[in-house]
Amino acid sequence: MAKSDELLKQMYDSNLASQKAALQSDYDAALADLDAQKAAAQKQTEHNVRLTKTEADRSAVNAAEYYEAAGLSSGAKAQARVAQDNQLLADLTAIRAAQQQGDINIERQRGLLGQQYAAAIRQAQAENDMAKAQALYEQAKEAEANLLAQQKEAANAMASIGNFDLYAQLYGLTPEQKGALVQNFNNQQLQSDDSLIASDEAERKAGQARLDQQYKDMLEFYKETGQFDKWEQLIQQGPGVYETQREKDARIESETISALKAQYPGGSIYDRSLWTSLMQQYGENWLSKNGFRLAATPFTAPKGMGGRTQDVANINR
Repeated sequence: MAKSDELLKQMYDSNLASQKAALQSDYDAALADLDAQKAAAQKQTEHNVRLTKTEADRSAVNAAEYYEAAGLSSGAKAQARVAQDNQLLADLTAIRAAQQQGDINIERQRGLLGQQYAAAIRQAQAENDMAKAQALYEQAKEAEANLLAQQKEAANAMASIGNFDLYAQLYGLTPEQKGALVQNFNNQQLQSDDSLIASDEAERKAGQARLDQQYKDMLEFYKETGQFDKWEQLIQQGPGVYETQREKDARIESETISALKAQYPGGSIYDRSLWTSLMQQYGENWLSKNGFRLAATPFTAPKGMGGRTQDVANINR
């Protein structure tokens, strides 16, 4: 698994954990609120029970005094007492029933909260999984696109020097189509070479004509001014030979190679600053093609090949 994929998964897993923690916190707070409501209702019920009993006792005392004053018989008093007790029982039953109904409603809400919490967890998990999968897919697509772009760039670079192997592989070319590209490239190279040759020839003729004219002008000048020694010397030298820019570059390159091989016959260059300069001017392919390489360390360089004096002296001991 790519490191970027693992980091992406960790990010989404962390986000899911945060969502679950928030849902758990809300769920716990809602349960605590229900517990508080239930406790408050129970406390209120006990208060109502005590208040009802107190009121019933006070009413019983008042009724007894009334019955005594009215001269009711003991039977009538007993019946009245039974009626009062029945009313108290009915009132207390109603209070308890209300409390039970309240408890049932709270438990129903508790159950609904549990269902809602479970559903929210499942939804968060599903949405997170989908978002994570989509993000991984997009990241994979981007990585694939980047890789394809790099491969195309490499294929174009190789094609520019006549190698169409990677180009054919990327674009699914048949051997015949690849062969046609190679043939077309070779034809263009021939045309380009012919064009360069023709351009060099035209440049050489024009340049040589200028040198010849300068030669004639100098001969005439020395003759007219009586400088016959210089006139004879110039006659012996003859007119200069014009060198095109490509010929000059090729000559300088050849002289550079010869000088480097003379100083570093094994091809190992120990002077890092020289190597850096050559890399900047000619490039790694040119150095490799001509058999040059950077040695691992200057301390073991043979004398006269870039080694430091004190180190060479130590080696030769």
